[in-house]
Amino acid sequence: MKKIILYSPFDLSINAIKVLSLLYLPLIGSKAFSLYLSIYSLYYQSKNKAYSKMFFLEHLKLTNEEFQKSRYILESFDLLNTYFAMIVPGIAFCIPTSIWLLKAYFEKIPVELEEAAYVDGASRIDILTKIIAPLSTPG
Repeated sequence: MKKIILYSPFDLSINAIKVLSLLYLPLIGSKAFSLYLSIYSLYYQSKNKAYSKMFFLEHLKLTNEEFQKSRYILESFDLLNTYFAMIVPGIAFCIPTSIWLLKAYFEKIPVELEEAAYVDGASRIDILTKIIAPLSTPG
């Protein structure tokens, strides 16, 4: 006699949650880390006018040859099909894009706010984390 196996909808939803967490957790982590790095570089770019405006966009462009090299490196260290192989290219793509998108928004924040915080005794990191980053959240 053939045995019939019935699955409850609860079992399927648990498996779906596991699959979604395995897929989206590395992607969300890479996007958050790239946003963190791009905010610091944007703050530096907006304060130093002599600094090249599009430095990160010029030097972080990835060509097809560089993709082939990175795939070869990942294969040689047996890192293909791992979280690392998902996170690093995600960061490499998001940093230039987020810098390009947020650059104009950071330049619109008045310098007088930063100068007032500096006069009050705040360091550069305090100014960035307590004044500039909260002001840039709508952007």
